[in-house]
Amino acid sequence: QGALGLSSGLWYVPGAYAATEEVIELAREVAPFGGLYASHLRSENAETGPQALEEAIDIGREAGVAVQVAHLKAAERPAWGQATQRLEQLVRAQAEGVEVHADMYPYDASATSLNVCLPPEAFEGEGLQAKLEDPVKAREYRAHIAGRLERVGGPEKVLITAASRADVVGKRLDEAAAIMSLPAEEAVIALVLSGSNSAIYFAMAQSDVDAIATHPLVMVGSDSSVRRPGEGMCHPRTWGTFPRFLARYVRDLGRLDWGGAVHRMTGQPAAKFRLRDRGVLRPGAWADIVIFDPHTIRDRATYEEPHAAPVGIRTVLVNGVRVAADGVVTETLPGQVVRGFG
Repeated sequence: QGALGLSSGLWYVPGAYAATEEVIELAREVAPFGGLYASHLRSENAETGPQALEEAIDIGREAGVAVQVAHLKAAERPAWGQATQRLEQLVRAQAEGVEVHADMYPYDASATSLNVCLPPEAFEGEGLQAKLEDPVKAREYRAHIAGRLERVGGPEKVLITAASRADVVGKRLDEAAAIMSLPAEEAVIALVLSGSNSAIYFAMAQSDVDAIATHPLVMVGSDSSVRRPGEGMCHPRTWGTFPRFLARYVRDLGRLDWGGAVHRMTGQPAAKFRLRDRGVLRPGAWADIVIFDPHTIRDRATYEEPHAAPVGIRTVLVNGVRVAADGVVTETLPGQVVRGFG
């Protein structure tokens, strides 16, 4: 019916409960259709991140499908400096015949829920609340959270962007814990138990981000959910990813040329996901076009003001229809559902 392949989130519940063999069997189902396997790896840290990347590569090899690794990174301080190792894994796999690529966003901070501070098994069966009634489990989970916080640099390196308590949104975790009159570990548990939440983790080294961003096997993706302008707190990648990538790696650092940088966010991902007549400028293709000024394009979104729109983008066309001009977004909606073609 036009699906592009199989995706997995092996770091998250319930995907974390899936064994490698199970995912291989599922990936084999998409192989006859030319689909691919896209995955958030089971781990991105120093100790198990390399094995998690190899797992994704092995799934592609065994199932006979191409692999796309979501937002490749070396996460948490013990992993700083491991970007080269992760990139070498991709190169080796390509040499062995596995069509594997990755994508990234050009920021040294990630965003996800506070739930990931706890081990996946904490949410199994009867759930976290019931398990916390066991004093042994409760101590174990607090220690696990403390370890995670230490690895990212402490609770001051975690910015809360959504929570059931409005008074802690926009606060660092150490500040939120003080407001809640709780230790940081207990504050995490309380916020997780109270409902939907999200946070930004300042846990990557800029040198690793730069190495990944400029590697030829890596594309660009925001990893952001769709947001209305001004709606809630979010990661600045929501509005800044692509202008930031162009400004930093082409104009400011000179690590990429304009054509190569644009290709990483257009033709390269379109080809990888088998999207016909997308991502290229030629007669007969869909006219998805961004016209920008290479001298002025840049992001303005920050962690404090994440909804700030970029500058330097003159015109945006979707399927040949103008949807933005000189910073003004029209009400026109010419988009279409994009389906795979095998």
